[in-house]
Order: sequence, then C-alpha cells, then structure tokens
Amino acid sequence: MALPDELLSELRNAIDSCPIVDNHAHNLLRSDRQDAYSLLECTTEARGEALKDTPRSLAHLRAVKQLRELYDCDASATWDDLLEKRHELLQGDSNFLNRKCLAGTHTILLDDGIDKENTVHSYKWHDQFTIGKTRRIVRIETLAADIMKALYEEGSVPLSELDQFDAAAIWPVFLQAFENALADEIRDHNVAGFKSVVCYRTGLDVYVADEITVTTAGHSAFKRYLKACARGNYRINLKGLNDCLVISTCKLIAANFRQTGISKPIQFHTGMGDNDMSLLKSNPAHMQPLIAAFPDVNFVILHSSYPYTREAGYLATVYKNAYLDIGEIFPMVSIEGQVSAIKQSMELTPFSKLLWSTDGHHFPETYWLGNKQFRQVLYRVFKDLLAEDVITLADAIEAVRDIMFKNSNKLYNLKISLEDDVGDPAKKSLALLSASANESVNTTNTQSKSPVVAAVYDVRYLRSFLDTPYGKFTSFFLVQWVDYLGTLRCRSFPLSSFSRLVKAGNRIGISRGNLHTLQDDSLTDACNAVGQVYVEPDLTTLRPVYWKDVRGATTAMASFKDIDGSRLDECPRCILQGLADRVKQEHNLAILVGFELEVTFLRLPAYKDSTEAANASYTPIEATAAHAWGTLSAAQAQNTWPLIAKLVDELQAVGIPIEHFHSESGQGQYEFVLPPLPLVTAVDVMYQAKQAIQLKAHRWGLRATFHPTPIEGLGTGLHAHISLNSAEAHDRDSPRKKSASISPRPPSDDDAQSGPAITSPSSGAQETVATAEYQDTAQASPSREKSFWSAVLSSLPGICAFTLPSQASYTRVADDTWSTGTWVTWGTENRETPLRRVANPSKKQERWEVRCLDGLGNVYLAIAAVVGVGMQGLADGRELKFKDCTSNPRKLSDEDRAGLGITEKLPNSLRKSLEALAADEALKRVFGSTFIENYSVVRKAETAKLEAMTPEKRRTWLIERY
Repeated sequence: MALPDELLSELRNAIDSCPIVDNHAHNLLRSDRQDAYSLLECTTEARGEALKDTPRSLAHLRAVKQLRELYDCDASATWDDLLEKRHELLQGDSNFLNRKCLAGTHTILLDDGIDKENTVHSYKWHDQFTIGKTRRIVRIETLAADIMKALYEEGSVPLSELDQFDAAAIWPVFLQAFENALADEIRDHNVAGFKSVVCYRTGLDVYVADEITVTTAGHSAFKRYLKACARGNYRINLKGLNDCLVISTCKLIAANFRQTGISKPIQFHTGMGDNDMSLLKSNPAHMQPLIAAFPDVNFVILHSSYPYTREAGYLATVYKNAYLDIGEIFPMVSIEGQVSAIKQSMELTPFSKLLWSTDGHHFPETYWLGNKQFRQVLYRVFKDLLAEDVITLADAIEAVRDIMFKNSNKLYNLKISLEDDVGDPAKKSLALLSASANESVNTTNTQSKSPVVAAVYDVRYLRSFLDTPYGKFTSFFLVQWVDYLGTLRCRSFPLSSFSRLVKAGNRIGISRGNLHTLQDDSLTDACNAVGQVYVEPDLTTLRPVYWKDVRGATTAMASFKDIDGSRLDECPRCILQGLADRVKQEHNLAILVGFELEVTFLRLPAYKDSTEAANASYTPIEATAAHAWGTLSAAQAQNTWPLIAKLVDELQAVGIPIEHFHSESGQGQYEFVLPPLPLVTAVDVMYQAKQAIQLKAHRWGLRATFHPTPIEGLGTGLHAHISLNSAEAHDRDSPRKKSASISPRPPSDDDAQSGPAITSPSSGAQETVATAEYQDTAQASPSREKSFWSAVLSSLPGICAFTLPSQASYTRVADDTWSTGTWVTWGTENRETPLRRVANPSKKQERWEVRCLDGLGNVYLAIAAVVGVGMQGLADGRELKFKDCTSNPRKLSDEDRAGLGITEKLPNSLRKSLEALAADEALKRVFGSTFIENYSVVRKAETAKLEAMTPEKRRTWLIERY
C-alpha cells in the first residue's frame, strides 16, 4: 500500500537521527601511515592480485559515487581524482575526515588486536570524535601470543631453547599467564568484551569436552607451537591450542558471571573473510555445541555470517545467549545483497537480538560508508514492512533504536541511555544521555522533553566494593578532599546514607566560605559565606582504612563541582584533572608522577599541659640509635623495623604499592617510594598513603610528620618524579603494566589489617593500582621535554608558592644539604639543584625530579603549577636556555654560573614566592588571577598566624597538622 509522506519522513528521521553504538570496529591509521594499506580495501576482503579486480565490483562502484559526496567532488571524478582530493583534505587537516566520518557515532567497541602498534592510533585516541568513550574488545589470540612473546622477552622461556624445552613444563606457565591476563581484562572497565578469530585459524568447530580432554589437546598442540615460537612466529594456529583458548575464555567469563552477575560478551568472526580461512568452517552452525555448553556466556556472531546469515539468525533465535551482528556487508556487498541479508536476518531473529557494527578499519571512510549504506538499507527494509502492513511505525522505530543503540548498550553493559519519551515514539526526538559524563547531549528537536540529567556515579564501583570481604566489613564512608593549605578534610557517612547519596546521584553541599579558611577554621579575607560548592566523591578511589578507634571505614577522594555538575574552577583536584585531559588532547602526552614520601617518626607527648611540654616530647623515635641513610642497625631492627614493615604491609593491603623504602639521614626519618601513576591518581594515592602512615604510627604512640624540618638541621621533602610519555604508547601499554596485586585478607581484630584497594565495576574481585615502569612507555622527544622544563624553570620562583608553601618550607632552601639548593637551575643526577634530571642507563627513558617540594601544601596545586606551566612551554616550543649543571652551583664562580644560564636564586621566603606568583603571567594562565589572589590571601593569613607564635609553639602546631 502507498505510505503517507509524513509517515515515511518520520521513519527516515528516526533512522538518520539515531546515534550509533558500533559494536565491532578497528583502529584508524595514523596520519603518517596512510599509505600502509590501499583505500580499495574499503569495499572488499580481496588482497594481493585479487584486489586489482575490485574497481569493477558493484560494491566499489557504489562507494565511488558516495565518496564523491563525502569529498565534495563533482559527478565526473574518477578514482584517481578521489585519491588526490583525499590527500589534499588530509594535508589541510589530518582529522577532517575522522570528524566527518564518525559524526553520529556515540560509542565504538574497538578490536585493537589486529594491527601493529606503530601503524594505528590507540583505542582511546578515537574518543575525540565520538560522544561516548571508546571501549576495547580484547582479541584472545593476540593476547595469548603477546604473553608467549613476553615470556621469552622476560627470560622465562629462552627463544634459542624453545624447541628443546619440555612442553610439559612450559604449558602450565603459559596457560596460567593467559588466564591471569584474561581475568585482568574481565575486571577492566575499559574492556567491553572479547573476540576470537578461531574461524580464521582452525575453524568454528571448537572442540567442546571435559576440562582434562580439552587441556590435553591444547598441550599436544602446544608442543608444535613451541617449535614455531623458536623461529620467532608467535601466531597461534593449531587446532587443539586455539580451541583450548576459546574454552578457557568461556569458562572465565562464566565464572565472572556467577560471581558478579555480569557476562562480558565474546565475539566470533564468522562468514566471509580473507582467503587464508576455510569458508566451509566459517559457518556459524559449527558453533551450536559451544553456545549450548556455556549458557552464561553471551556469544556475538559477527559480520552477518555472510553468506550464512540464516544459520546465524537461527542460533540467535533459539539460544538466549546468542546475538547476530549485521555488519561488514556494508560496504562490501552490493545493495541488493545487503537488503537480502538484512531481510534474512529478520526472518527468524527478534529485533532484540540484532546488533549493528561497521567493522570500520584503517580508513574513516569505512565507518562512513558502513553507516550511510546501513541507514539506506534499513529504511528500505522497514519501508517495505510498513507498506505490507506487517508492523506499525512505532514498531519500526523501536526496532531501529534496538538495533542501532539499545541492544549493544544492554549486552555490553555500557550504561548509556537512549531516552524513551512518553507517547508515540515516532513523534519524539532521540535524547541522548551518557552515564559516564556530567553533561547531557542536546537534541535539535525543541518539542522533546528536557534532557535527563546524566548519572553522577557509576554505582557498580560501590556495589563491587561492597561485595569484597572488606566492603562487607565497611560501616562508614569518609568522603575526603584537600583544602588550599593541604589539610585533609572529610564528611563521614554511615553505609546506608552513603549508598542513598550515590544511588540518588546527589553531592555534598558545603559553604563556599570553607574554601578559604585556615587549618583551625579561622576566617580570612578571601572567605565568602554566600554560595555553595558541591563535593563529589570519586568512587574509583575507594580504599578501606582500619585502625583502633575507627574501624570498618572506607575513604574516597573527592572533587568540587558547581550546581550543574561542572568542574569548579576553584577545585585543586579539578584543575589538575583538566590539565591531564588537555595535555593528552593538545600534546598527545600522558604524564606520570611518582612520589618519594620522606617522613619523620616522633614520640607523642606524654603530657599536654603546656606547649613547651608537648614540644619537648616530640622527639625522634631513634634519638639514640645508630641511624643513618640506608642503615638497618640492631636497634633499628628491634625498635623501628616492626613499625615500618607493618606500614608497608598495610599500604600494600589496600592496594598502594611501595616500590622500596629505606632509612633517611635524620633520626627517625624514613622514605617510602610510590610508583609512577597518572597525574590525579598519583596525588590521590599519595594522600591516602600519608593518611595510612600517620594513622598507623599514632596507634604505636608515634607522630609521623611531614614537617620540612621537625628536627633542627633535618630536612624532610616530598620529591616528585615526573616523566612525559606518548599518550598513545601509554594507553597501549597500560594493560600490560606491572600490577601491584596483593591477595586480600579477611578483616580481623589484628593490628591494622586492611582490605583491597578498589574493585572494578565489572567484578567483585580485587583490582589493585596499576603501576608503570618509567622505562616501559615511549617517552616524549628530548626537544619537547626541554620545552616543558624550560618553562618550568622560568616560572620556578612563582611555582615555589605552591611547592614550598609555608615559611617553614624555606629552611630546606639551602646549599650543601642535598635538599633543593638555592639556585634556579637543573642538573643531571645533581642533588644540589631544585630540578634533577634522572638519567637512565638505557638512554631510552628519563624522568625529572622536582626537589623543591614538601608536605605542607596542596599537592594537586603544586603538580598543577608544574604541569600547567610546562604545557605552555610545549605549546611555544621553547628552547632550554639553562645548560646541564653537573657541579654544585654554590662552588661555581659567577662567570661559570652565567655560562650555564644560572642567574637567579630561588626565593628564600614565602613572601618572595608569593610576589613571584603574582607577577608570573604563565601561572595566571594556569590558575586565573582571582584564584591566585585568593590563594595568596589565605597563605598570608596563615603566615601572620604562625609568626605570632613562639618558635616552639609554631613547631608543635605544624607537627600536629602535618
């Protein structure tokens, strides 16, 4: 029957305006590797000589017409004309096509296991072109091959001896390593699912049997695999071994489902592909025993299973845990073939079991052509169904939403939402909402109801934490933030109240005036009692604490937000997070920071009747011991080592890894070294480590202080090691980083037993802080590093207002003390300079140590000052006028210092640092003039308060607070 134009317009609008969850695609090529593949491959699986015939295919000829539209060429443009125009577009703006081709895509699930890492962009790089965050699809065969290669590179399995090794000895090591890595990926929130290409390797007829039989077959094939590895070929292409990997993956996914209720899907390549696979064994009918054997595992049958679409549709119909993806045939099949395949997929299969993907790869045009052609065919198919009076318009639009968005969102547990408006869905707009962002996406239809406010929290983090032994022991939550003066403040909640706050998406309102008070709540001229800020706990920072007086408590670090949920400009943590985002977006860098925590253990006062008595009692724990840097004397082993060991044990237990620790020069002084972590995470973990150290020490009758000079002549610093790394390399390598995995221990009444750090939203299992070796990640070029640190050195006097934030800090600004020195300069392995370059023997990696930093301030602000100024140096391409100072600057003549560019001294007082801050334009661009003015007001008020005290009282006052 003839359909009204209005109805067809509504159908067309619904299809064209629906955002897309692309449930299977691949990485795009880097701008400098565009010639690595032929653009002809966009419309065919042919390769080599067979590719030469592609220009005479219907799929190619149709794509040519559509690419003329994309490139804005006239109708007579040839293929060569298109290639030339494409080159011109990329020369003008390398991201022009990326933006245009990915418009309308909300989320991409990216299989990043197909290409070499130096050829394509990392999965996170794609976020800049989509509404939502890109999630990974982990290819299990690539994961397994990488593990085997890593075993060789780590020396566990020497390559030269692989063909002589007893496979029985290596097999369990390999299989356990694979299953451990897979378990990590299952817990990783960035991983949406898994994929197997067993279809390519040995066929879809995966052998399903009991565990012993499957493992034995895997072991037998592994013997032959070792011989291939001995030749440097790690590709897994042996029947028993490939099948064993698939079965192991399914078992782990099923086990996670039984534990958490979440089953991450596993995708299978099916149907057509490269000519190195068996087309007969790519029929998904072979998968029926596997799908039936694992009812708790969701199977996604990829690529329309063309030409076996009907077989795949049958499986998706009769098995609850099977789904059919209707991708890849766009744009690789003619339009009539596409229409036929889509109709075949709908012959049996419910709309709720169909998923859409582009299978986009290498070129953004593959995404654009796929989406464009799919929308065209979907319109044609549903138009026919409406014309034949099979379904209603409402049915059609609901099916469109299911296929393009809702089904993948639900299956992969993405927690994004396509708003369902009340009333006839054909007459409503599609309002999009992301649960992971704090902003809703506006629609162009003004008749739509107001956008729903995005979910503030990912409740799964809280649920999974509460499922752990320590979560079950938790009675209270401490929401913590750090004020301008470095004071850790908190708001405490019983479990029930905190759960309601999170589930309701509420924040904690505090007076804006609280931003500018002193440590004892004294008011300053910057205080403004009018207005409110909203404290938002970060559920990814949940960590249990456990000590004698407050047990069953868990902390969460928090940020300040405005009433609309946007980041507050006055929030130190938000400032640093904003810089972390910008340095990646603008400079493609990921910055890692590792802290050295120097702490002095003092005995708590026995009497507090007077300040003098209290001050006299703050004496070092090892006042009479043979204590020096790097020592462990008998007295230390007897008196101090038990405390230090307990501290490290407790930190490890809550997921805070300690790289190493040792005694420092001062009596009772020790250093704890934290690993390199991303900017905000590093500072979060540092504060939680400080808190744990101080709480544990107090139970032992000690005060763990970060006062810069708690004992005369003794300097205590908080050194920050900073490295600039390629963001893409960091994103790519991060899943492979060393993990600080500590087995969780059940809570008990024993002294300071603590639980796991944080659980992923997809699992109740423990997820510890992932640490990064400095040498593991590709670093920024030396010229970029020099630009960064040149700007930091130029602004260092002003930066000191944040890094040396109290008058007491300047007792460490001295020569010949191995603290900061007194001159503005840098030097390789020079501990008499405020900025030390730490050389690496391999010369592949370096880091820089900021030594003019202590524990009296807000470290979010201190690191933000360094990073914010350094970024301006990157943007300007600054040259480093300072030369490498390899001597003690104090011992150099004025002429020698001038030759090295050393002309300025560090401030020797807070007053001078604040003056430098007020005059520094680069720092004003980082923080804003109003922020700097208010910060200076607060610091000056604190200084006035401290100067009114006697030296003894001032020392006690600072020790008790820091």
